[in-house]
Amino acid sequence: MREYIITLMARDRVGILSDVAAAAASLGGNITNASQTVMSDYFTLIFSVDAPDDLSGERLKRAVAEAGAPGEFDVTVRDYVPREKREHPDSERFVMTAQGKDKAGIIADLSRALRDFNVNIEDFYSYIHMGNLLILAEITVPFGVDFGKLQKEIKNRGGEFGFTVHLRHENIFNATGEINF
Repeated sequence: MREYIITLMARDRVGILSDVAAAAASLGGNITNASQTVMSDYFTLIFSVDAPDDLSGERLKRAVAEAGAPGEFDVTVRDYVPREKREHPDSERFVMTAQGKDKAGIIADLSRALRDFNVNIEDFYSYIHMGNLLILAEITVPFGVDFGKLQKEIKNRGGEFGFTVHLRHENIFNATGEINF
């Protein structure tokens, strides 16, 4: 088996995921991971496919693209190449929430602060609701990072923009299911 990583973007409509999954399955491909959302009326999807050894990336790309109307889907296919070593093998997962009046630069500043502590953003979601920007991010904090300093830096940077920012260990976040702003 080979593994491919595929991205797709299109104007949203009902049935895109069904059409794409059927196209992959028709060639013997199996979707193993997927992340899909609709943003500003655009359907976005990134997914991995386990495929037979004889299925080329180009053939898979063509089949996925042809699952929509001509020119409807913007598709990219890449061979999955596993890394020998994960960047943060000795780490813990946390959830960062942030909320405040939307201002240009807040996402850049918060993500820069995380980068400066060698923290990886695993999943990131943000949206504007009634003028407020809401952020939810799953992050990986390497062991050895001074968590108190990280938390203080994130809160200070967010505070400069008038944002409330919280970091919680994923176990606490999952147990409470709360997003407190």
